Amino acid sequence: MRSRQDWYTMTRLPIYDGYESATSTIAFFRRSGFALIEATGLDTVDFLQGMVTSDVKALAAEASQRAAMLDIKGHILADVILHRRDKSIFIETDHRTLNRVIETLNRYIIMEDVTLSDRTSDFASFSLFGPEADELIGSPEILSIIDGSGWTVHRNPVELHRYDIWVPSGLGDRLYDYFVQSKIKEISDETYEVLRVEAGDAAWGSELTEAILLPEAEIPDIVSYTKGCYVGQEIIARLHSRGHTNRVLRQVLFPLTDDAISAGSLIYIEGEDREVARVTSVVQSPKFNGAWLALAYVRISIADIETRQSDKIIEPDGNTRHVEFSVLRKHVLP
Repeated sequence: MRSRQDWYTMTRLPIYDGYESATSTIAFFRRSGFALIEATGLDTVDFLQGMVTSDVKALAAEASQRAAMLDIKGHILADVILHRRDKSIFIETDHRTLNRVIETLNRYIIMEDVTLSDRTSDFASFSLFGPEADELIGSPEILSIIDGSGWTVHRNPVELHRYDIWVPSGLGDRLYDYFVQSKIKEISDETYEVLRVEAGDAAWGSELTEAILLPEAEIPDIVSYTKGCYVGQEIIARLHSRGHTNRVLRQVLFPLTDDAISAGSLIYIEGEDREVARVTSVVQSPKFNGAWLALAYVRISIADIETRQSDKIIEPDGNTRHVEFSVLRKHVLP
């Protein structure tokens, strides 16, 4: 019988630290690169209702929801997760959009009773992956560490169990030590990226940028079409009524070759004078036996095609080659 090491060698697949645990049992990841803003004041809910795409008024106490902040043309300014805690709403975003979120929100605060505070350094955050995370997240050990001062979020793509845990920064090392002492495997940044792409989770700076119209990313439940006005709503409503955008985010599968596919590559097919897909992220995927798996924005005309030969793929360095690819029918997002 071949060992796991033999399989990795045969498929020329890198050994992703903690991948097997994250997909079959349980693993943890110490998160970085996030920012956390606390919004307080009597008008916080009403104010944010007009600033983000989700229905903030429907956000229950101690619950979380994903949303986006847009400009007036419907382009994405920031990908956010709102966490409702006591009398506050915490706004989680990428650290690269921290200043933009604060500046944009402050620009719209006129007479509203809303105060924004950067609380990033006050909290630590971890992610738990794997089917056994369901049981651990509610265990007495985890609850005793959180002890009312932190919270958990179930971020669950259909094919990947994931929970995020937030604790005051002073408890971060205690929680980390608990995971290590419990012999829970820690995953690397590289493994986290593989899990993200395999789950189809759009990330800021790759799939989500100022150049993207939010409906192109097709993130479930990130937009409320019934709540009323918010910044950028007119464009989003117009695209929704039209029924589709010109391009959509999909997972794209390439066969295993010695030549890696690069993010930023453009894919062309015969008969088309412009690219039909733009690759945003790519990993060598254990789930697909070592094939190259990408997230890419593809033209709606090929969003559901079967395997076909590309006319050419132009990489960021200008090199051109031919490669077979398959557009998977639907990516899966949290």
